[in-house]
Amino acid sequence: MNDASTPDSMLVRGRYVVADPRRTETILADGAVYVEKDRILALGPYDELRRQHPLAPGIGSGEQIVLPGLINAHDHGRGLSTIQMGLPDRTVELWLLSLGDLPVVDPYLSAAYAAAMAIESGITTVLNCQYEGDLAAYESNLAAGFRGYHESGLRVVWALGILDRSPVSAIYKGCLAGLPRELLERTTNFLSGRHGIAANDYFALVHNLEVELRGEASGRASLMLGPVSAHWCSDELLLRLLDYAETTRLGMHMHLLESAYQRQEAFKANGESMVAHLARLRFLGPRLSCAHCVWVTERDIDLLAQCGTSAVHNPGSNLRLGSGIAPVGAMLARGVNVALGLDSNTLSDNGDMLQEMRLAATLHRLPGQAANNVDAGQWFGMATAGGARALLLDDAIGVLAPGKKADIVLLNPKRVQFPYAAPDDDPLPLLLARADARDVDSVLIDGQLVMHQRRLLTIDKEAIAAELRDQVSSAVARQGKGLPSLAQALLPYAQRFCNVDEGRLTPPFCRCNCQEEP
Repeated sequence: MNDASTPDSMLVRGRYVVADPRRTETILADGAVYVEKDRILALGPYDELRRQHPLAPGIGSGEQIVLPGLINAHDHGRGLSTIQMGLPDRTVELWLLSLGDLPVVDPYLSAAYAAAMAIESGITTVLNCQYEGDLAAYESNLAAGFRGYHESGLRVVWALGILDRSPVSAIYKGCLAGLPRELLERTTNFLSGRHGIAANDYFALVHNLEVELRGEASGRASLMLGPVSAHWCSDELLLRLLDYAETTRLGMHMHLLESAYQRQEAFKANGESMVAHLARLRFLGPRLSCAHCVWVTERDIDLLAQCGTSAVHNPGSNLRLGSGIAPVGAMLARGVNVALGLDSNTLSDNGDMLQEMRLAATLHRLPGQAANNVDAGQWFGMATAGGARALLLDDAIGVLAPGKKADIVLLNPKRVQFPYAAPDDDPLPLLLARADARDVDSVLIDGQLVMHQRRLLTIDKEAIAAELRDQVSSAVARQGKGLPSLAQALLPYAQRFCNVDEGRLTPPFCRCNCQEEP
């Protein structure tokens, strides 16, 4: 990343400065944020701060809306989406089976393009779940990903994944009994060749990266432990991760109760909900964040709240992969910290954080409830302060305040307000209803201007896109037509194996409609 384009001090001006979206009293009309190097030093009326800092270069015309940088608290850093590469949306387990059919993509190009799209969407921080089965691939792909994000200037938390109970292997094994001989042989050979990263190698990798990042000048990259899913890790592995986290003070991030199938299998294995099982292991706590949480129970929500564990809501991904609707309203009512994540799988398949916020807000307006108790400020709060807390970065980012890192987004409201918008002291409801990535004007991360007036300053997105397109096109051409892949051949068997009895999934948290007469 070239830092030479950014001055040491700046005055960021906005028609509104929204310091903390959760609190309307923090909204400043004709306000400004004074930045020196990577930190915010002051907020206040523009005229006052301009008098105090007459030589500071200005960012913003005074028409934009200034917000804390948006935080994508759960993602996988895919530059190209899975559907762009030919994998249609299916329920989670069947979708997972087909991931191995995707063409191989240069991890540097994928990370760099994903970072560019994030910045264009007003995202300044992303949590990326990283996992490779082979240690050598893990190290090389992670290094390439680090390089892509570093060059873009994006702040990134790497959740370094590990599992010892592969869901793909479990489903394939569950299908074995009904397979014809040829397919049985293919499946058996596949299973015998699968090897995940060994736990000792994983912890050595984490330790080495911790040491490396302590010497990294920018400080924009950090680590979390990443048990890929509570459902795909043995108790022994979870307890070892917990011990390492307590020793090093690292956070942890995992997938949790994403699908109805996972709910069913957890009860089969443990005789209780997976959240209750994690509580019994003393695994829950404020240093843990959990993506999805679609199939939590009332008791689960109470346990998450009591232990201070964060939930990361992924509304578009949950809908596209047939997982359902997470009970966000119930979680908020009980005091669970909720963040938002894109999961590299947004509803419009475009990585647009503002559109995904609108989906979430619309999705959680319950029929029959006259009062909608989740307002625009709360949704923006989940995408800023809530994400910072889930990533254990709330001492540095998430709100605009003196001493915080200068992660700042300027939105241009011109398109949103065209041809008319009623005057209001709070711009957030209108932004939630109408804004999208096209309205992101400028972005600062760590005090560095990484996009100005819609122009990316740190990375050549078009060149990376062209290289990515050519590479994937060549990979697809090399694959050819050939025989159906093992995943394709096993799909009908896996569908039967992963089916869940609908009668066991009621009553729902999220009401849609009713088929009975009153």
